[in-house]
Amino acid sequence: MGGRAKYYIIIYFTADCGDLPDVPNSTPGANPSYSSGSTVVYTCDMGFEFTGLNSTEVTAVCGDDDTWSDLPDCEGEFGHDCRRARH
Repeated sequence: MGGRAKYYIIIYFTADCGDLPDVPNSTPGANPSYSSGSTVVYTCDMGFEFTGLNSTEVTAVCGDDDTWSDLPDCEGEFGHDCRRARH
């Protein structure tokens, strides 16, 4: 019987969020993967904290739509987005 063989190819696509968002006055942790579901912890520089969170760390998440989650700004003392003066 001269039947034809059937072959199926399954291709999986994963989101790739690309470069990390730039958050001034903070440092992102290392993460070798920027695919969907990946996370990166940002830490504010000394003397700064994330706006409205009273925290110096926040986590960015790579979403299924190829974008990083929104991140608040790191603000310094008195709500100013600048480094403390050194005397």
